[in-house]
Amino acid sequence: MKHSRLLAVVAMVAFAVLALTVGLAQAQTGVAPNGPTGGGGPGPVGEGFLYQGRLENGFGPVTGNCDFQFSLWDQSGTGTPPTGGVQIGTTEVHSNIAVNKGLFDVVLNFSHQFGPTAFIGDGRWLQIAVRCPAGIIGQYTTLSPRQPLWATPYAMSLMPGATISGSVSDGGTNLGLLNLNNTNSQGHALVAVTDSPTSTSIIGISNADTGFAHGISGLTTASQGSGVFGTSSGSQGKGVTGYSSNGTGVYGLNGSWVIPGSSDSMGVYGLSTVADGSGVMGEANTGTSAKGIYGRSTTGYAGYFAGTVNIVGTLIKSGGSFKIDHPLDPANKTLSHSFVESPDMKNIYDGTVVLDKHGEAVVTLPDWFEALNRDFRYQLTCVGGYAPVYIAAEVNHNTFKIAGGKPGLKVSWQVTGTRQDAWANDHRIPVEEDKPAAEQGTYLYPQGYGQSPEVK
Repeated sequence: MKHSRLLAVVAMVAFAVLALTVGLAQAQTGVAPNGPTGGGGPGPVGEGFLYQGRLENGFGPVTGNCDFQFSLWDQSGTGTPPTGGVQIGTTEVHSNIAVNKGLFDVVLNFSHQFGPTAFIGDGRWLQIAVRCPAGIIGQYTTLSPRQPLWATPYAMSLMPGATISGSVSDGGTNLGLLNLNNTNSQGHALVAVTDSPTSTSIIGISNADTGFAHGISGLTTASQGSGVFGTSSGSQGKGVTGYSSNGTGVYGLNGSWVIPGSSDSMGVYGLSTVADGSGVMGEANTGTSAKGIYGRSTTGYAGYFAGTVNIVGTLIKSGGSFKIDHPLDPANKTLSHSFVESPDMKNIYDGTVVLDKHGEAVVTLPDWFEALNRDFRYQLTCVGGYAPVYIAAEVNHNTFKIAGGKPGLKVSWQVTGTRQDAWANDHRIPVEEDKPAAEQGTYLYPQGYGQSPEVK
């Protein structure tokens, strides 16, 4: 047999998960796989792929057992035998491979020996050397040319029906996962799963210091689609978690995208469809100036709530008002009133009463009045006449008494009290306090003191 005249005509073939798994085990033990064998069952897809070729010499197709060497290269090479390029990993040796009328097949597993960088989207070529018959003493003959590897190895870990596509531009590689054959409305193009409590299914990393480089970028052009969608079924699970030690954990940028059914576009949109759920939750537990949610706007609203707002804690504000449609011109004007404010946690109660035949009246307050309030203050005003009315008996058992008036006189009254419920007793508002050391020399309203605005 003249080894110099050996040549290989090869083609890549893709088998089902079972063929890959069983073929990989056979190749590692040096047994030549001849196609799918064995039974089915659960388990991961193997990393190997089946390579099938046709070996001929000057007299026609070879029949017998031969030894093969397979090496992976980043270039097609030139000359006979081919030279040039860089070998990826080490050479795989497959001994005593059966060749029947020129046909042979082996399972190659360069990912297993070289890790995930064996196939990263760049072109790969297979260099083959052969020695026939198997086991003879002598050198291998390197076949020409190197054989290009097509798309099959890159689809090893994808779900059935998925494809991988991409293009190279500006020196980068863009890979997109497309779920072309899945007609299920709930299907997914990519699913990443981890069973370890401390591991991560997908990591996106960007090392750029400026611009808009993204570790992971999500985009949808569908009217009801989501660029990035996170879901959790666990009681303490998180659909999406963002973390930053000195930057932004999650950043939502508002461009031209509009939430369906709304006239406003949103940088970040949170929705809860379960009872007692939260659309968006922010939490900060370190430092007196930490902020669970921080909103800032120089022209509009830093926060806008269309619905009931519940605050469990102290509301701190620079000012406050209500704004409504103007009662006399609701289509064209608004009407605003400022809040009533006090250094104390004041509650205000008022009403009117008509004095009896003795010029007296007893005002009955709610049955929880004394439980909620202390330090009562009173105001009385006669309506339609004058009389020296006064508080004849202060609040006791949730009533107080007015006297000194005329029969039938109408009196307007007002009583204030300071809250004494459990929460108020534990959270009194300090009227005066020093700013924290980190905020000394800064202003809550710098413009009012001739200072430049500062971001807190």
